[in-house]
Amino acid sequence: MIRLDHLIHATADLDAAAAALRDATGLAALPGGAHPAWGTRNAIVPLGGAYLELVTVADAARAGESAFGRAVRDGAASGALVGFAVEPDDFDATCARAGVDQQRGARERPDGSVLSWSMAGAEEAIPRGLPFFLRWDDPASNPARAVAPHAPGVEPTGIAWLSWPTDPAALDAWLGGPGHGLPIRHGAPAAAIALRDGGEVLIAVS
Repeated sequence: MIRLDHLIHATADLDAAAAALRDATGLAALPGGAHPAWGTRNAIVPLGGAYLELVTVADAARAGESAFGRAVRDGAASGALVGFAVEPDDFDATCARAGVDQQRGARERPDGSVLSWSMAGAEEAIPRGLPFFLRWDDPASNPARAVAPHAPGVEPTGIAWLSWPTDPAALDAWLGGPGHGLPIRHGAPAAAIALRDGGEVLIAVS
């Protein structure tokens, strides 16, 4: 099994992007932290079973050294969905099947604690429009589980669907076959967030 962990939305201004998202959808962002290794920093929008990551460039030189940083840099001006991450049940087996090396990731949260994870495939996947693989060291620390002050009546429960332009056959092969079960449709980048009342909130991409 595999699940959508988070969507990556690049922006030139975290505060402005968070305010615009709140005004348009009622979804609230929480302060995130810096990724020194990638020259980026983020804010987090918890969505129940997943989350939306708002990301901006903090160090342009460092951002240019990784696929993740370059994607954020290139998408920031227009405010674009630039990627997504998936969490497989068996991270080690998935990495072995895909032939990708595991890397460590971490960032300091606003309260001073450290959020840490393992990830794989970002350098290979992001330029091809594919997701990278992720495993949280402590599942309870997944940002999706954080409590955010969303507007009254806005209770997200996860990602209803994701539209992505990657060739479906290439995506299926990367994820281990067409039986992955992820709610991904072929098309221009877009996403909808499922609400507890049965509605959906469309995530604007620019």
